[in-house]
Amino acid sequence: MLDLGLKDGVLTLKPLRFHVASGDLDLTLSFTPWVETGAPRLDANLAISQVDLHQLFASPTYPAPLHETRGKVGGFVRITTTGVSLRQFLARMDGDAGIFIENGQFSLLLQKIAPIDVLESLGVLLTGDHPLPISCFVSHFNIKQGVATASTFVFDTADTNVVGAGNINFGSETLYLDLKPYNKQPTPLSLRTPIEVRGTFRKPSFGVNPTGIIARLGAALGLGVVFPPAAVLPLIDTGLGPQNACSRAYAQAPPGPARTPAPLSGSSTPPP
Repeated sequence: MLDLGLKDGVLTLKPLRFHVASGDLDLTLSFTPWVETGAPRLDANLAISQVDLHQLFASPTYPAPLHETRGKVGGFVRITTTGVSLRQFLARMDGDAGIFIENGQFSLLLQKIAPIDVLESLGVLLTGDHPLPISCFVSHFNIKQGVATASTFVFDTADTNVVGAGNINFGSETLYLDLKPYNKQPTPLSLRTPIEVRGTFRKPSFGVNPTGIIARLGAALGLGVVFPPAAVLPLIDTGLGPQNACSRAYAQAPPGPARTPAPLSGSSTPPP
């Protein structure tokens, strides 16, 4: 059922529901054509629940590397913005967003984007084209004036946790992310190297950087798990369903205050 309303010049849509790839998308919108700033205002809330990525990308219309993608995805996007064009809407967004994935497999797709040495450093690729499953991916971004800054960015493989920090600038369409792998136990690949992700949405660049970003990403926890904000934890269960791999990973963590890597600056430029 779709509830479309118009009151005092404000158009509301709640909720617009889709059933997609065994999961659900719920979208709530509020659009005000004219506000004090002189530009239309948009408020949007999107909830993603238990979408099967392999089923979603099974169509032959998608590129071949996407067909090997696996995992269940959930999450949310909550934004407020103003503007008269799509570029302005993206550059003025405020809000937050989170994406959660369990039982994923992405390395065949990533090989089309990132060099092999980068993937090996992150523990995503072991040999040849055999992908290493990613049991859990959790991200949470705070969004201010079109810049989404990671408060939590971590994914988990069988022997490695990869921690990220940085931001995505929708106004300039640029990336500034640092990724640091932490081994859960000593392995022949224990000297994995931090990775820098830079460039634009259209042409991202990946580089291996053995120095310079380790201090900003912080030290590994005992189990290599970096906690999301407490308010996000229930949303992981909502997005992925009960007893999911991400909730199990956090349930195993030792007691004590949550710790997250310090975010970088609020724009896609190097911090001072």
